[in-house]
Amino acid sequence: MLILLTLLFLLPAGLRAESPAARADSLYQASQVHLRGRRMQAAERDLNQALSLDSTHYATRIALSRVHHQFRRFTSAEALLVGTMAMYPRRIEAFFEYAQVRSAMGDRSGAIESLRQVIDLEPKTQAAYTGLAQQLVVPGRQMDLDAAAQALDRALTLDADDHQAMFLRGQVAMYLGDWPGARGLFAELLRQRPDHYATSYQLGHLHYRLAEYAESVRVFTRMAEVNPRSQLAKWNLWLAAQQLGAYPAAVDSSLWIHPVGGPPVSTRSLALREVAASYGVGAVDAGYGSAWLDAEGDGDLDLFALGRFGGTAFYENSSGPAGQRFTDRAPELGLSGLSGIGALTADYDNDGDGDLFITRDGWYGSAPNVLLRNDGADSSGWLRFEDVAEQAGVAGDGSSLSAVWGDLDNDGHLDLIVANGVDGDGSANRVYLADGQGGFLDETKASGIVPGRTVGSTLGDYDNDGDLDLYLANANTLNAFYRNDSNHKAVQFTDVTSETHTQTPLGAHFTFFLDYDNDGRLDLFCSEMSDLTTAVVSRLHGRTQRDRNRPALYWNRGDGSFEDRTYQAGLGQSWGTSGANFGDINGDGYVDIYLANGGVEITRLEPDALLLNLGDGRFADVAPTIDWMQLARGHGVTFADIDGNGSQEIYVPVGGAYPGDIGPNRLLRNDAEGINWLTVRLRGVDSNRDGIGARVRAVVEGRARYAVVASGGGFGSSNSLQIELGLGGATAVDTLEVRWPAGTIDLRTNLAAGSVVELVEGDVP
Repeated sequence: MLILLTLLFLLPAGLRAESPAARADSLYQASQVHLRGRRMQAAERDLNQALSLDSTHYATRIALSRVHHQFRRFTSAEALLVGTMAMYPRRIEAFFEYAQVRSAMGDRSGAIESLRQVIDLEPKTQAAYTGLAQQLVVPGRQMDLDAAAQALDRALTLDADDHQAMFLRGQVAMYLGDWPGARGLFAELLRQRPDHYATSYQLGHLHYRLAEYAESVRVFTRMAEVNPRSQLAKWNLWLAAQQLGAYPAAVDSSLWIHPVGGPPVSTRSLALREVAASYGVGAVDAGYGSAWLDAEGDGDLDLFALGRFGGTAFYENSSGPAGQRFTDRAPELGLSGLSGIGALTADYDNDGDGDLFITRDGWYGSAPNVLLRNDGADSSGWLRFEDVAEQAGVAGDGSSLSAVWGDLDNDGHLDLIVANGVDGDGSANRVYLADGQGGFLDETKASGIVPGRTVGSTLGDYDNDGDLDLYLANANTLNAFYRNDSNHKAVQFTDVTSETHTQTPLGAHFTFFLDYDNDGRLDLFCSEMSDLTTAVVSRLHGRTQRDRNRPALYWNRGDGSFEDRTYQAGLGQSWGTSGANFGDINGDGYVDIYLANGGVEITRLEPDALLLNLGDGRFADVAPTIDWMQLARGHGVTFADIDGNGSQEIYVPVGGAYPGDIGPNRLLRNDAEGINWLTVRLRGVDSNRDGIGARVRAVVEGRARYAVVASGGGFGSSNSLQIELGLGGATAVDTLEVRWPAGTIDLRTNLAAGSVVELVEGDVP
């Protein structure tokens, strides 16, 4: 026995049995070789074996969590890291990896907390400061740009040559609106790293924002020369050179681009003039939702507008010796401190004055919604608004973005749909049924509506059966179409998405029903959010190069289904649409569409689109033709006849996701001449007082034109609730038919153009 033990001792070390810990370490080392060779499955096999031999092996636990992360097995990575942090509470690698996993799972608050723990444990961990800043700049409830700037300043103190931290610090300066400071940072970074693509792109954009167009041209020219395949470089060069009036003469022909327009269209009937500043509505406040209402009952439309970084405005429409003007009465009304996303109006309590509903807080997380009840003027003559959302039961607890009013059960009281869950918090869409006493009952569970990351919502009677159906536009999931099968006892929706063939687009944002071909059946439009490269390439080819990246225009077949006619209508292009609505801008009786474009990226320069309905089933973008170049990101676009001359104006709230990405809100006044019109103001009796959901049919020179009263849709905003009918050159409406939600049908005949018709439900003329 002694001889045997001696022989075993004399054997080479490699032939003796290894301890479990030593074997685990050997397997870990082997896994690193596999990882360097990108043999992920072999690496994972060795790491799992190593962990079975030594469950406390720190390096193995970290490496295996990274493998799980790479294969998007986030739950497995999380569980492994939680155990590791418990075993080794003073080791920073596990906390750092945990932050990456929580970020990938969409939990930025968890990622931020873990990175701060790394900093507490090892205050000189430079990567933790940079990682923390990356989390803090993402738009949402955790965004804190000042804290991000402080973290990056600390990172650069630890390593002044860290180009990633310097780059991000320049971006934070942009986000905060420090354009000169950002320009200096990126100029220095470009000096250190000449021709760096991303740095050049940021610097060229900064010059553009600072109106240094010659410098912008210089930077983007060099960028395009070094990167000749970059369509973005050439696109931005095109935009900057146009500001100098130097395109294409001052640009080398090898760098030219040729955006493809739509069919040739006469724009003689269009005369749009930007008047926001002179009218007093050009605030710089990161505009979001907007709503037009006659709050005072004086016959003029007033404007309620939400600003993300500048508060709320309530613009009273007034005229004086100097002409039309709007005056912000929000301070006197106590509304200045409000903020929110969507803004829509309706006389929800049927008392004769317009109330307001405000959704909060969308991409920025959950916050109580606001219902401003209009209590009329007090003894001093000022309007009084009171937030009754909590007592009315509609405050909610979700991340609300859009909403839409409608009488779902046709009982004469307006109900409310609120779209929730856009920030991924899992909050359900809400169906609030009016109780007839000024309050609402949450009928979501009984209604059949399922949760989704919903951005846009709209109501319309697509099957002409007398009740309002619901369409929901969801972020990066299939959209949902619900047929209203309610009665006076219960609200019930049936999912008909598959049979209506309306699941797409996948990147859906804003939606509305419209009758674009005047056949008496409601069609459906849904916008899509494309990235800038996809949108630019689409402009250069005249159509999208990726079918999933385009809006959808669904034509109502009349048999309960829709046909996708996006391409036939000339809308098969890619836009990054962040706001959309419709109206009749040239007064020809066919509805047109305005797309407010842009994206989260502060460097995105993408023109808005004004899609003119040609009356033959096609649309054409006439914004370039009329020299309307609105590049800043827009949101709650609305149409309304603000001066009572029968032609509609367009209000475009402007603002991005960051305080630095803002610009003046825009108001396009319609100065078209020679267009006749008829305005119809409805007052419900058995139906809701605003007549929301009423269908209007006007016969003009033997041809029918259709309109619907709606509040919501688009960005969760409200066009004027009065029907503003464009008659073209016709001098009269032969027949006007109104079908009320309660089932009443009213007729009027021989109505002269240029008239305002006050029509009360059931009144005999």
